[in-house]
Amino acid sequence: MARVLTLAVALGALAYMLLWVRAFGLPRPAFIDPEGLASFGITLAVIVAVWGTIGLFVWDVFSNPRLGDAGRIAWSVALVVLHVLAMLAYWALYLSRQRE
Repeated sequence: MARVLTLAVALGALAYMLLWVRAFGLPRPAFIDPEGLASFGITLAVIVAVWGTIGLFVWDVFSNPRLGDAGRIAWSVALVVLHVLAMLAYWALYLSRQRE
């Protein structure tokens, strides 16, 4: 369940960011373009969700027995710098399958 939740947060944050900047010519949905304080609240909630999920991913990186020290450092830096994109790559490589 936690693996699915982390994937959902990562994909949701990526979708939010793409819609916010109107990537690929997509129209901005009404729920992303509210007035005043609601806009701030939605953006703050996404930021908090992304940083909380980064914390979960970094915790998993350091508890993953399949990674060596260099891998742990590389994934930690990638998660902090590339956040949502690195989350999806890490999830696909390490969290999509059960650990042996």
